[in-house]
Amino acid sequence: MPPILDLAAFRDAYARSVDEVMGFVTPEHQAVIATHDFALGPGRFDLGLYLRASERRYARLVRLVNTHALYDFGDLRALEVGGFLGAYPLTLARLGVPVTLVEHYGYYHDAFDDLAAYLRSAGVTIWDVDFTKALGEPPSRHTLVTNMAMLEHLADSPRTLMNNLAAATDEHGLLVVEVPNIAYYPKRRQALMGRSIHPDLAATYRSAAPYMGHHREYTRQELLDLLAWTGFAVEEVTLFNYSLSLRRGALFERLRALAVDLWPTYIFPSCRELITVVARPTATQPARMDIDDLPTL
Repeated sequence: MPPILDLAAFRDAYARSVDEVMGFVTPEHQAVIATHDFALGPGRFDLGLYLRASERRYARLVRLVNTHALYDFGDLRALEVGGFLGAYPLTLARLGVPVTLVEHYGYYHDAFDDLAAYLRSAGVTIWDVDFTKALGEPPSRHTLVTNMAMLEHLADSPRTLMNNLAAATDEHGLLVVEVPNIAYYPKRRQALMGRSIHPDLAATYRSAAPYMGHHREYTRQELLDLLAWTGFAVEEVTLFNYSLSLRRGALFERLRALAVDLWPTYIFPSCRELITVVARPTATQPARMDIDDLPTL
């Protein structure tokens, strides 16, 4: 049986989508993004490099969908929660997949209204709502719900977000969640050297409140627990690197990154860079674990 999503076609469409959305990212717009996370400012963070390197992240997602989905391409209804600049949902739209992007562009002080309009014109439905807050009405059910690199940005409990993701997932659908691994080997090495594994304090200090950078990263087991508490049965966990350090810089710098920071990750999967989990609702999914049933501290 052919795959639901053709990986080569996805990669080609994703590369074009990145080029298109980056056309809306001016230094002035990027400075607005950096209002609540100083580290993302122009000259400090390469958004184009990040999006292009992220092709590996989304290729992993495509493989998981092709492996675990119980439906055909015609049944695919995608919901991307927290899609930022929208390259991934734009890719799905280019491939003919009905897709909704949950993104509250008001957070960016109207700097990306033109990008939002472009995404809509390209077939992406935008649902301007905050999934970290209680929704006014139950969301429509989707056969593919994705939440990529968002959980770590939450300053408060992830419970509301997870419950909303559960409510949006069809009973036979898939939820794919990705987080950075707090046990990533370079972070372990930083701790051994007496350095913080958290975002740079100077950048955090210079960011306007509320700070939108990383508040809490996860281990593999923590992510599995979070999904179980929300009524999901995990089908596969994958840990991998997409390491920006190997995609720029001189040859010596890339070899040094490999020799110093990355070689243990090839031996010990638990210390790789990202954790991606694919799960589906359990038979009792609407009756999620009550707060009183959680482990006692």
